Amino acid sequence: MSAPNRQAVFDAALAAGIVGAGGGGRPVATGLSARVYRRLIVNAAQSEPLFAKDWAALAHFPDCVLDGVRLLVDALGLVQACIAVRDEFIPHLPGLAARAQQRGVTLVRLPDRYPLGYAPLLKREVLGVASTGEAGAETLVLNAETASNLSWAVRHQRSVCTKLLTIAGAVRRPLTLSVPLGTPFADCLALAGGAPEGYALWRDGALSGQRVDPATCWVDAANF
Repeated sequence: MSAPNRQAVFDAALAAGIVGAGGGGRPVATGLSARVYRRLIVNAAQSEPLFAKDWAALAHFPDCVLDGVRLLVDALGLVQACIAVRDEFIPHLPGLAARAQQRGVTLVRLPDRYPLGYAPLLKREVLGVASTGEAGAETLVLNAETASNLSWAVRHQRSVCTKLLTIAGAVRRPLTLSVPLGTPFADCLALAGGAPEGYALWRDGALSGQRVDPATCWVDAANF
């Protein structure tokens, strides 16, 4: 497959409605065009306990994730691309390291920790650079689901219409699932078998998310 240029990737990401997880859902195209990047870290390490949606993207759609990475490497002229995964997920991703190597991508194993402010720490842990320095500023951090969405947008002109979510905690059947945008949170809880009386729902995780009412909230493209 031919490698699209920088502008083609920007345009496809914008047309597909690809946004970053959290942070108000800023369009990824805006971040891609913000500065010149030299390196890419794909975050599949998950900064929240119980979350597994980016691991699920690698487990079920590895070629889409890796294709999205290669699109960015070629379009942005990157010199290095890594996928960061926590140790606990590695046994569930057989063959990923070899697949990544074939695409010129390095799989990096990280310890099972959940620090807040994960993007700056990933730059230090993976590349050994400070996020505030020049090398840190030239490093782009995206999650695995975003890389997969880029592949679909560029190769197939597919807009983002579904979202990967992990439903965990005090539910009867913790799971990670893909649901259409606009799905009520109450329906997602039902798919996980429901929760006991007196539960609280935290959107985007208990560490850095916010408490919400499942009856009035729904899935959008920026959910973790």
